[in-house]
Order: sequence, then structure tokens, then C-alpha cells
Amino acid sequence: MEAASPDATACKTRIALDSCAIIPILGKSDPIISKIQTVFDPDSTVVVLYDAVLDEVLPGTDPECVENEILESCGYKTEFQNSTGSEKELAAMLSKEYGITHRGDDLILAMSKLRALS
Repeated sequence: MEAASPDATACKTRIALDSCAIIPILGKSDPIISKIQTVFDPDSTVVVLYDAVLDEVLPGTDPECVENEILESCGYKTEFQNSTGSEKELAAMLSKEYGITHRGDDLILAMSKLRALS
């Protein structure tokens, strides 16, 4: 009898990508995909797709469609996550404190900090 396999995402590196990486992936830009794959092995990495990034890239799009496109384009499994009120509050504080002018960046930082992606 075979041992049960652990959760497929349990031992994987989780990375959050901003729109500047998601847009080329969705556009199937081979040079950008190759650079990302050089650093993050698709077999051991999960891309965390935050709602703020999806809303910036493709407002109103079903997250599952984007997740499937990323998997098809470069082999990364994805995990969609919605932001919470406390994450939005931290994002506003980070933006004010550090002068981050791009709304999505402060929310990505806040969500990653609070969820400890590494």
C-alpha cells in the first residue's frame, strides 16, 4: 500500500507577482517567462495571484481563467487570494509611510507581509 502524498503546495515556494510580470505571462512573452522560470522552478513554485493585481490587469475577469492561462503559459500552479480589510489598512499605512504611489504595490506588500508567503 502506498503512503498518502502530502499536500502538493505544502513544500512549494509561494511568490506574489505584480502586474508587470502577469501581463507578459498572459501575453505569452517567452523572454519574460524564461527569466521567471530561471529563478522560480515551475515544479516547486506556486504563484499567488492577489485580487488587487487581477483587478489591475483584467478587471472583472474570472480568477480561474487567469489561473489556467498562467498554468498553460509557463507551468505554474496558482492560488487566488482576496484582500482583507486589515490588509487594505496596512497597505494604506505603507503607502503613506513609504510614498508608494502605485496602489497595487502597497497591497501586495501588505498581503505578503501579513500572510508570510515565504
